[in-house]
Amino acid sequence: MKSNNAYIFLIHSLVRAILLEKPIKDAYLSIFKSIYPCTVRWNFSDATKHIDQSYFQEICDFIYQADSSEITSASCYSASIVVQLLASLHGIPSDMVIGIKKQDEKIVGHAWIELCSNKFKTKIINPGHVDLSGYSPLQRMNPDTAISEWATSI
Repeated sequence: MKSNNAYIFLIHSLVRAILLEKPIKDAYLSIFKSIYPCTVRWNFSDATKHIDQSYFQEICDFIYQADSSEITSASCYSASIVVQLLASLHGIPSDMVIGIKKQDEKIVGHAWIELCSNKFKTKIINPGHVDLSGYSPLQRMNPDTAISEWATSI
């Protein structure tokens, strides 16, 4: 993982910049439209032999660690999208789940990734290791679904 830190930092910075410019749903579609041709044309699935749930969690942890050192600004959305980008690139199906819960008389939200392949049997990648109990899923975002919906709308 350490050898990839610079790339993860770069990817996260780009994702974060897009999220700051657009609503989440629009940013999500823009990001995945930009890599979709690459995921279709090239087969990066060999890397899945070397990738497991802990690798993706390390990515989230690195992003949050960089945030705590004030190098960058992380959010559960940006960290989740980076993980989902890498999972998608390597042919690992995943959903970004946006959940909400009531806390201290407020509604709070959190995003996490559910890896959905047989290899992972729906493993959760949780930015910030937030306690997910009490969160109700509000929306699920999937790259293939987002691209399909966009394609049928044009």
